[in-house]
Amino acid sequence: MAYKYGYEQEDLYVEQGTERVPDDGQFHIVLRGRVIDREATAKRALGRLQQLRHNLPDDDDVSEESMRQAKLRQGEMATRFLQQSTAEKTAQFGRKS
Repeated sequence: MAYKYGYEQEDLYVEQGTERVPDDGQFHIVLRGRVIDREATAKRALGRLQQLRHNLPDDDDVSEESMRQAKLRQGEMATRFLQQSTAEKTAQFGRKS
């Protein structure tokens, strides 16, 4: 069963099982006819679609590898923020004791 959802004006879609994407069970993010990313679940793919829609990359920035690296950097920043937040909360509890 094919799945396709997106924005025609931006030519930005999430697709699964269509002619334009591999039939591997993944949800592929397609920008201007090129697969630029993929996710295991529709929920994650749609979240990524919204991120890209608000920060639409230029043609020079849409290679799958550059998108993967950007996603990795976002994950690293989120991990750092979580670690800092956890350290701050631990310090607060330490002061209250």
